[in-house]
Amino acid sequence: MSSILETAGAVGFSSANPSANIQPTDEKGSVTLDQVKNWDPEVIITTNNELRQTVAVDSQWRGITAVKNNRVYSNPAEATFDGMKSLMGLIWIATLLYPDKVGIDFSREVHSYQALFNKIKD
Repeated sequence: MSSILETAGAVGFSSANPSANIQPTDEKGSVTLDQVKNWDPEVIITTNNELRQTVAVDSQWRGITAVKNNRVYSNPAEATFDGMKSLMGLIWIATLLYPDKVGIDFSREVHSYQALFNKIKD
């Protein structure tokens, strides 16, 4: 969800392209390849690893800055953009985009998070 991206300091597609009529909380908004090409993002993040792999190798995407710079990612299972794991999503995005400024070890945070919430569930 764009709200997690924007909290981490990123600019999501829906905010940068208001004419697309996609709300920041719309998880099913469709974006065309032409819209992405026109926007030319520096980073592409998807929740779907198959889409990440397609974007990274499909020749139609090659001209996009994120693809040229090998900055196409899919979020790890521990870091979603909705629900309880959105905290990990926020940390993952922040460490991905601003590793020098954030200074957080994502793997260690995931371990701490899982230890805490598994303890609570027991």
